[in-house]
Amino acid sequence: MITSPLFKNINEKQIEHLLRCSNAIIKDYKKGEHIFEQGEVPKDMTILVSGSIQVGKISYEGNLVVAGIFDEPGELFGEIYLYLENKEYDYFAQAITNSKVLRIPKEFLFTTCQSQCNFHVQLYKNLLEIFASKAYQLNQKVQILSGSRLRSRIARVLLMSQNNHFKKEEFAQIVRVSRPSLSRELLAMQEEGLITMQGKKILILDKKEIEKIAEM
Repeated sequence: MITSPLFKNINEKQIEHLLRCSNAIIKDYKKGEHIFEQGEVPKDMTILVSGSIQVGKISYEGNLVVAGIFDEPGELFGEIYLYLENKEYDYFAQAITNSKVLRIPKEFLFTTCQSQCNFHVQLYKNLLEIFASKAYQLNQKVQILSGSRLRSRIARVLLMSQNNHFKKEEFAQIVRVSRPSLSRELLAMQEEGLITMQGKKILILDKKEIEKIAEM
């Protein structure tokens, strides 16, 4: 059973029908293998089934710039490019570990299937929700980056987060700083009694002070 926000309110039998109808495939990728290349024209909706994927590009200086890491089964990546006319991928997607990716042909997502499936409309609704959610998250990131100090950006992330689990790589990317710099600042905040860290979990101990810092 493949679980994904794309299949919300669509039961298992309907998902199986949908995948057959769309000629979708699940493809295996070895660690280091590319799922799609920078400059490639999108042909499929790509959904992580298992493993982990990084989306990134090589800068003019020759450095790897990671735009996102996807390791939750059901996550979509690169999907917005399907709906930008004649738009090539600005990034590549690469397997960090051995991974499985569900690929749904673009054509299926732009037309009503021949079987007139009543759950096809639900699929479109789910896509709109996903796009709206990602647009909201992007707006949140803009607000975070408007903070003039690293500590204020960190405080904004903590206050905006719907859960308190963080991957250091993604956290560092959001606040636009290196992982060592982020770790040092988090440790300083912990020593000052503002937060406490338990593995990937970061808990706010002094919310009033964190809110003040977020306004700086």
